[in-house]
Amino acid sequence: PPPSEPPPAVTPAPTRPASAKPENEIIKGICYAPVPDRHPRRLLNDDFMSSNTRAMWHTDGRGDLALIRSMGANTVRLYGNDPSRDHKEFLDEAHRYNMSVIVGFSDYPYTQMNGNCVATDFDCYAQVKEQFGANLRNGFLVGGPDGGVAYHPAIRSIALMNEPDLKMGKLSDPSAFSKALISAFDAVLDAERDAGVEIAAVGRLPNFTATLSFAVCRSCARFSTNPALGQMWELRVAMKYPQSWGYTPRNDLWTAYRTRFVNSFNTANPASDIRHMFLNSYDQHFEGTPVFIGEYHSPEKQVVLSEDLPAVLDIARDSSTLLQGIAFFEFQVRYDKGGPETMFGMFGLGDGILGDVLIGSSRFNVRCLVPMLPRVQRLQAATGCAMHPNTEYVFPAKWQKTLRGVDNPSDCCGRCSGTTRCRVWTWGPSGTGELTCTLRGSLPARPLDQRVNTATVSGASMPAKEIERMTPHLVAQAFGGAILDYGKLCLNSSAL
Repeated sequence: PPPSEPPPAVTPAPTRPASAKPENEIIKGICYAPVPDRHPRRLLNDDFMSSNTRAMWHTDGRGDLALIRSMGANTVRLYGNDPSRDHKEFLDEAHRYNMSVIVGFSDYPYTQMNGNCVATDFDCYAQVKEQFGANLRNGFLVGGPDGGVAYHPAIRSIALMNEPDLKMGKLSDPSAFSKALISAFDAVLDAERDAGVEIAAVGRLPNFTATLSFAVCRSCARFSTNPALGQMWELRVAMKYPQSWGYTPRNDLWTAYRTRFVNSFNTANPASDIRHMFLNSYDQHFEGTPVFIGEYHSPEKQVVLSEDLPAVLDIARDSSTLLQGIAFFEFQVRYDKGGPETMFGMFGLGDGILGDVLIGSSRFNVRCLVPMLPRVQRLQAATGCAMHPNTEYVFPAKWQKTLRGVDNPSDCCGRCSGTTRCRVWTWGPSGTGELTCTLRGSLPARPLDQRVNTATVSGASMPAKEIERMTPHLVAQAFGGAILDYGKLCLNSSAL
């Protein structure tokens, strides 16, 4: 058995913060896995940061990264990536908006490829070194001083695996995921050294992490009743005594852990649970190792998002804690997963087609985005755009504007809802056959103000109270971002 590792004796954290961390040090992230399909199905490739998916995240496409930044986020968290694809364009675009990136590994080397880690008794060194070496060659590195190489400045952290405690040996065998992670950590350190990073990085190196679940590990030696803490403790001891897990490292893992590693976990628990279930004990026993929440969102009925998000960020601001911040889960509804997983996304996919992307060997439409209400409001059958088919508004208004080239009524409604002065709208072909969207600043007052026209659709803007309840609005409010211009999105009530 590994040597006993007693917790260090430290003074408990004060109940009130003595000071606040600088605001720019708080992680205000958004999880980004914009699967472009509206049907439940398995996607064989989970790389959304390659040039193949540029039409979703680049400004010359749907502009997801610009949208995320406008909401006040300073970090975007990704999951898998295809090491054969180049990722420099994505990192450049994030850096252009002064955003950091938490890069993720796919499960491919761990559980999916032939000869994966499970097949090699959870020794992941060879599989991970090969994959990460390809990542370094395909965009993770840029030219450094003196002709050397350094990490791309947008990369903040690199997640070795998402929820390894649920995938590698599971919670009943913590030695399995611990060995997998220490061998993977060893591998990435060697891969970056082989690429010349150690010499040219001049002290600026991203941290590594392994994002654990918020499950309780009853088989762990310590903290067997605290979510996530038991797994983190097992990993900490494995980093210090790797031979006890049957692994002989090539690097000084304990030193690397203390200087290059941060802990992270996913949770659907609200802010009111974070201190007493996790952070109070973490601050006492993991001194010197920061932690962040890799997926944060509690969709339960009793949790008010407009109160919960500011509360958890206030915890992260407290300089007496090691919590660095959160990544909000998540940017887009995961239709591919189906079931309860569809209740988390801030945006759904509308009807408007903006382009297409190639993911793996399959081509998908890039659809416009629909702002989503939180789960509670969605379950209450919240209204979106009230659309009236076969109706045309024909009355003159003091303020009126006609937009050309608007492809569908959902987009027209979105333009109206995103325009302060607009009260009603009409979409349809003009006399020349061009599709137009006419916005009016007042409501129809007489029966003669509207007429039947089978080629048109009319409706009213979304009420301001509905816009203010939208999840993107609430996240932007908590992150200190701008009020979103929903007129640039498409509002489709069927997606709410």
